[in-house]
Amino acid sequence: MRALARAAAGVVAVALLWPVAIGIAWTLLMFAIAAVRPDPTVPDGDPCCGYPDNWAEVAAVAAQGVVLAAITVSLMYVTITFAGFAIKGERPKLRGRRRALAALATVVAAFAVYTAVVFVMY
Repeated sequence: MRALARAAAGVVAVALLWPVAIGIAWTLLMFAIAAVRPDPTVPDGDPCCGYPDNWAEVAAVAAQGVVLAAITVSLMYVTITFAGFAIKGERPKLRGRRRALAALATVVAAFAVYTAVVFVMY
């Protein structure tokens, strides 16, 4: 039964590699989009991603990047935890559980920052 649990943890760790890679790419994309000086004279011709008119819009995109970075780091931690269990066969220690809680708190805090920025913007 323990071998089955280790195999399942290995499968989950490998399956999480793709979302982690996508999360890293999206995070970098969000920070690249946020690294634009606002200019209200530029027309918003692109229906996907309009050009920022003010610094609040830039801050909102940067906050989205922070939230994505926090989620990606949390996914990376979960992936490493599952891979460690699959390789060593040992359950995470209390220190590992504290790190998982810290990762979750980081995601919640980043989402709170994003919500505050969007609330102030609109």
